[in-house]
Amino acid sequence: MSEIYDRPIEIYAYSTESMRTFHEQEDERNRKPIRLSYHGKSHYNSVVNLDWQPNQRLEGGEVGQIEQVSIEASK
Repeated sequence: MSEIYDRPIEIYAYSTESMRTFHEQEDERNRKPIRLSYHGKSHYNSVVNLDWQPNQRLEGGEVGQIEQVSIEASK
């Protein structure tokens, strides 16, 4: 997910400190991380700010466009 969206990912489990972080290199674009909570050894939920609106997207463009470009580039 970190590679597809080119964003850092933070994973939290039972603490306010992240237990894992992916895509840690310096990024001059200062992109906000995708934050996930981990539960019960197999389940993840997204963590969003309270002011987040459901119609907001990580990036512009059509749904699935970022994923398709990444899949094609990996072939």
